[in-house]
Amino acid sequence: MNIARIALLFGLCLTNAWAAGEVPPNVLHDWIRGVQLKGARHIQAERIPASVSPVYLKEGDAEPVEYAFFPEHVEGVAKLLGDFAYLERPAPALRWERVVRPLARMGKQWKAASGEWAWNNMAAYHIKLGSRERLCVESAYTGIGRSGRMQYVRAVVVFTPGKRQEILYASGYMLECRALLVFPNDDSLGYIELGVDESMAGAYTARVWRLGPGRKRSLVRAYRLEAAGAGEAGGGMLAREVSVSTGPGTDRGN
Repeated sequence: MNIARIALLFGLCLTNAWAAGEVPPNVLHDWIRGVQLKGARHIQAERIPASVSPVYLKEGDAEPVEYAFFPEHVEGVAKLLGDFAYLERPAPALRWERVVRPLARMGKQWKAASGEWAWNNMAAYHIKLGSRERLCVESAYTGIGRSGRMQYVRAVVVFTPGKRQEILYASGYMLECRALLVFPNDDSLGYIELGVDESMAGAYTARVWRLGPGRKRSLVRAYRLEAAGAGEAGGGMLAREVSVSTGPGTDRGN
């Protein structure tokens, strides 16, 4: 069986997994965008008017070696983006403030999934933490099986203009820049991590993480998400908060 057929079958299996009693992606997405969390609020993310385009560094190259953001003529946008680019060779990496960061190394540092980004499925956002500006870039992944549920797995990286070090790198199901959280009392970042609830078929876990110094993260809230109507496909959802100490996941350093 060839690779294309394997990928197709894998994608179909994942797509068909949204059966009766399961929570469909649009319902999960709406819950993430609308959930109210005490002490936290959703990031206000403004899409940056820019396109990601392939760059051929020398005439006659068969393939591009990087994909750069080219902003539209809007005041301040070019300065915010800096020289951000996604590099495809010799290994998947990001360039920011003239420093190249291999995704594999970033993934290891932050304990986040890494791999090849889909340059034609990337977006940049202007976000603010208090009075401080940030750049948030999100991307889908490429590769075998990136269909069905896997098409909703995305990477998010946050940078501070004028500084070389990223302040967040994460990846996960339904993760995006607009799903990030801010804790106003100290302007720290957080995000909602979805996972499969192994104790109940068709259910998910939702963990609210808060980032601290040194890439440390703490578990703030935890939920179990399940279909509202037993045997109903594409219906509503029940979100049940569970104890952080006994619920899914435990505090751990990143």
